[in-house]
Amino acid sequence: MDPNYGWLLFITLPIAVFFGSVALVLGVIGIAFALTDRGGYAWPIVGIALGAAQLIPAAAFLTG
Repeated sequence: MDPNYGWLLFITLPIAVFFGSVALVLGVIGIAFALTDRGGYAWPIVGIALGAAQLIPAAAFLTG
């Protein structure tokens, strides 16, 4: 195992959690705007799915 593995997790894990949370919030806002404008739902749902996909491994790593 690489000795710098811990530092890599120390830097990338908070970034992944931050951007995953931002993607979830923007996806929810996008769905709200899609409901009011009768627009497409594809991109907001993709944003929510990608945000959740980014948060699930981080949550699994942190909970053990």
